[in-house]
Amino acid sequence: MNMGALIEINTDGLAKLAEIVGDWTGLNARGRERMADAEAYAEVRKVDTQNAIALARLEGEEQVARYIYARESRKMNNVRQIVDQAKTQFSEREQVSSEPVNQDWQNRFFSIVEDVSDEEMQKLWAQILAGEIKRPKSYSMRTLDTLRNMTKEDAELFVVSTSYLIHNECICTEKEFGISLIDALKLTDMGVLSNEALTLTFTIPAHSYNHNSINQTTMITFYNDSDSIIKCTVDIKILTTTGKELLKLIPCQQNDIFINSLADFCKSKGCSKVTKSEIINWESDTYQFKRQNETEI
Repeated sequence: MNMGALIEINTDGLAKLAEIVGDWTGLNARGRERMADAEAYAEVRKVDTQNAIALARLEGEEQVARYIYARESRKMNNVRQIVDQAKTQFSEREQVSSEPVNQDWQNRFFSIVEDVSDEEMQKLWAQILAGEIKRPKSYSMRTLDTLRNMTKEDAELFVVSTSYLIHNECICTEKEFGISLIDALKLTDMGVLSNEALTLTFTIPAHSYNHNSINQTTMITFYNDSDSIIKCTVDIKILTTTGKELLKLIPCQQNDIFINSLADFCKSKGCSKVTKSEIINWESDTYQFKRQNETEI
């Protein structure tokens, strides 16, 4: 069972990845000069597997021996595929945090990904591994367990739901143009969406406007030319901490149908105009932004 090298060291980020692979196996890989330690993981698993197979055959259990070989080959291949994908998340000579990745986190991660065979799900796990290396504590063990229990269809539903974002943390559940109640319940069961049904009110002062980020790339602005305050209230649910962590793995989903429907809804409440702009500077948690290319919806 020739598994080959898990990783080649080209950047500081990859060196830290090699350390993690070494830590998990107990081989303690340490940077570029200790690449052999990380590569040795495949040989360690190979020897362990061969010993188990030999013992089964000594006991006349040929079917058991074949099962062990198939199982271990699959697990090793899954880990290798995810590590290979994680390598692509680092740029040349990229500097990453020197803070170590928690050992328990590493153990949980690798025990899970040994059984992840779907290519799309492997990509998500690779992003998590790379993200944790770059910035430890980015993904909690609860998030690992949540993703572990997700099917490919669950993950696809979560991706779709993020196209209904408001303020980069609320999922719109408004009956006419938000996600469906059934989908909201599924997301709640997954652990990525809160159970509590809430409302979000856009308050637009008289003869003024109100900026609102949809996601990290799009902002909409509600204008009020009247003498009265306008309030537009929509149903929402909030992403859980796990949902917010998983959101970091997904490119912004632009849903023009949703944005246009939200604009039409607010215009029906009295807004004189609604515009869409591109956010060119996003600062996490503070929602600061700059605008350019403002267009009316």
